[in-house]
Amino acid sequence: MKKFYISLFFLTFFATAGQAAVYKWVDEEGNLLRYSDVPQKPGDQPMDMPKPALEYDSKTPAAIPEFKPSTTSAPEKKPEESQPVTAYSAVTIMNIRDDEGVRANGGVFDIKLASQPALDADAGHRYAVLIDGAVHQKSDSAEFQLQNLERGTHTISAQVLDRDGSVLTSSSPITMHVLRR
Repeated sequence: MKKFYISLFFLTFFATAGQAAVYKWVDEEGNLLRYSDVPQKPGDQPMDMPKPALEYDSKTPAAIPEFKPSTTSAPEKKPEESQPVTAYSAVTIMNIRDDEGVRANGGVFDIKLASQPALDADAGHRYAVLIDGAVHQKSDSAEFQLQNLERGTHTISAQVLDRDGSVLTSSSPITMHVLRR
């Protein structure tokens, strides 16, 4: 029963809150004393309230603005205006050392790369991880999860590729030994 009265109070309060007049009182010097929704004395006039910036009428569906494509076309770039290519001085495999054994039960392990400068993904550049000379994965993320590597010795290297797939820089190859059960 208590929940019912609390719910009724809030329902009544919020139902009338949007319709209530607002009264303002100031002292002789113009300092604000208080606001209220109840007049202080008979004859008090409510303040002029600005209209809400957005009114919602639940009976009228919201109008969906029509999409109008731009009639102006972007100027074509001339070859000499193309963006400069980022010059990478290095790409490095961070978490595996040369001639290291890597425990990879199930053939799954992580590789972390870093490049100098940082990869320019906005220009369409990507990292590529090569296992035994063949591209295994490509991504604009510096973290890879390699899967299904057979037990044994493998050569791993990394490359930075441009938008067209051309190699911008390569790491030195690392020999690693995958240890599996």
